[in-house]
Amino acid sequence: VHHSGLLPLLKELVEILFQEGLVRFLFATETFSLGLNMPARTVVFTSMRKWDGEVFRPPSAAEYIQMSGRAGRRGLDAQGMVVLLLNEEIEAEALQAMMSASPLPLESAFRLRYNTLLKLYALESYDVELLVRRSFYTYQRVGALPEIARRRAALEAEAAALTQPDEPRLRELLAARSERAGCEVAMEAFVRAPKHVLRFLQPGRLCLLEDASRGVSLGWGVLLGWRGTATSAYVGGASVPPERMRASELVLDVLLPCAAGAQALALAGDAPQPAPLHDPSAEAWVLPVRLSCLQQLSSVRLWLPDEVSSPESRRGVLHALRQVFAERRLADASAARQLNLRPLEHLGDSSPACKRAMGLLDAAVAREAQLDAELRRLPAVVLMDVGGETDGDGASGSNGAEASGAHVDGAGCGGAANGSGGATNGSGAGRPAGAATPATLVEREERLSRKQLLQQQAAGLATEAAGVACDEFGETVRRMQRVLLRLGLVDSERVVLLKGRAAAEVDASDEVLVAELLYRGFFNELSPAAAAAVCSCLVAADMEKIKRPQTPLPALQPPLATLREVATEVARVYTDAGIATDEAEYVQRFDSGMVNMVHAWCEGATFAELCDSCELFEGSIIRAIRRLSELLDELKSAAKAMGNDELFSKLEESCRLLRRDIVFASSLYVEM
Repeated sequence: VHHSGLLPLLKELVEILFQEGLVRFLFATETFSLGLNMPARTVVFTSMRKWDGEVFRPPSAAEYIQMSGRAGRRGLDAQGMVVLLLNEEIEAEALQAMMSASPLPLESAFRLRYNTLLKLYALESYDVELLVRRSFYTYQRVGALPEIARRRAALEAEAAALTQPDEPRLRELLAARSERAGCEVAMEAFVRAPKHVLRFLQPGRLCLLEDASRGVSLGWGVLLGWRGTATSAYVGGASVPPERMRASELVLDVLLPCAAGAQALALAGDAPQPAPLHDPSAEAWVLPVRLSCLQQLSSVRLWLPDEVSSPESRRGVLHALRQVFAERRLADASAARQLNLRPLEHLGDSSPACKRAMGLLDAAVAREAQLDAELRRLPAVVLMDVGGETDGDGASGSNGAEASGAHVDGAGCGGAANGSGGATNGSGAGRPAGAATPATLVEREERLSRKQLLQQQAAGLATEAAGVACDEFGETVRRMQRVLLRLGLVDSERVVLLKGRAAAEVDASDEVLVAELLYRGFFNELSPAAAAAVCSCLVAADMEKIKRPQTPLPALQPPLATLREVATEVARVYTDAGIATDEAEYVQRFDSGMVNMVHAWCEGATFAELCDSCELFEGSIIRAIRRLSELLDELKSAAKAMGNDELFSKLEESCRLLRRDIVFASSLYVEM
């Protein structure tokens, strides 16, 4: 096995053995494909989805080319073999694009940072704005202006072709539907709260699930039971009541329709794929699902057999679930919403916040129904099909009044489907092109939604072009200069001051925040181990997060509170200078999840104890500690620039405590 979470030494050992031909089968992530001399006779893709740290997605063309390019050993194989195991449906166009697309275009990653500005100011004779104007980034941005203008014009022309009668009322209806959906999300938050929902998690209740991490809807299933995770059962040796657990710490056992072959996937350690309820080949399986995946909890319950472990009993439950939909009790989204649990009526939540949210939801539903009824009473509208695809230049192939192709018919729209029912596409799919058939309300809404999307894209391109035309980078430099002046890193003549010289030495973290902490004597009262532990917050943004972090040690809580206060002040300075900054998000970047782990390591804990204290892979722990070591070296340079010998000695001791054992073992490639 080879992946980025392995110990570096173990990973290097696998690579050496593979190069020597002593490993015949290797299970690896795309990390292995970056090797310069790691050819193989055959490359097998066991799945066409990969985890990128946030969601599961198909590999990009560049990733596929890099991985499949390992197939074929020079001088040994006449050709290499690439095998794709398609364990789920994939569009032929998407597969072709992945396998034959051109390489990714070369794009500038130039980002101007405060330490870059400070170093340039220290040179005195160098013009920062000249550097920006001569950068490859500016060259690309200016050169893209004609293409941006062409794409914007094409989008605006396509949007104009989708104009239809009564658009203001349609816009109001779409806004009402969006408002209602937002209120329903707020209601579901009350429903999913463990303190309310636990007494309603009875076997047989129907629930709608969605795996947000993969962006996959699991559909409707039948709840069989629930339990707490092992890690949430006890905290600090004391039992935690279920109602105090977080939604991510409660697991539901749900019977769901799964695609054929679910058992083989489960035995292989992969998640079974969901299947449509009406699919006759769907298999019924009981899957563990976190409560945080619950989207809707219905008031409908099914009677269950005494046991559901046998395939026959599971098929019987699946058949009963299909019968519920066959009777149209949950046939569409609006019917399902009417049978959802409601906090006031079912859960007994009479808090002011819940009452306010319920009032907003009821008002939004009434407004949506009123607008829906008004539009249905209007004369029918015939929409000529303008085509959903653009031509090679991005234009729709139709324009002006002729392209809109809409006229009013004398007949009413009374038989149209409602706003949440089975929709066709916005250009009237299902009808012959150009057919004079009255459009349903759903088709009109989707046509307007498509027009709004095109208008948003055109507005985004207009903003991008305006930014280039008004010297966006020059304005960014001026805003950054205001930050440096406000915090005392430079003076009005742009002369770098003492705090600025310290910030110029920092690259592994937010240099402005670090300089502010150094200048305020933040580290003066901390021990070397505590200083290293608190510094782990400063590199947390680039590291893998610990999902269930421990509460920081009492001795570390005061400096962590100070760090958050200073970070809040810096975020406000950014905002005042015109640099858009979300204060809460900025402070959350400096996560304290690793402080206990780093403190324990500096106090002499073994690496095995570190691994037991969190759920991170060994390689992730080592990368975090090595990144922290780089930051401590930069802080030493900053302390020397400030002339603070005492702080330099303390940080030197922090580095000594940190750099030991397997975390900083020499590479096998160096030893060879």
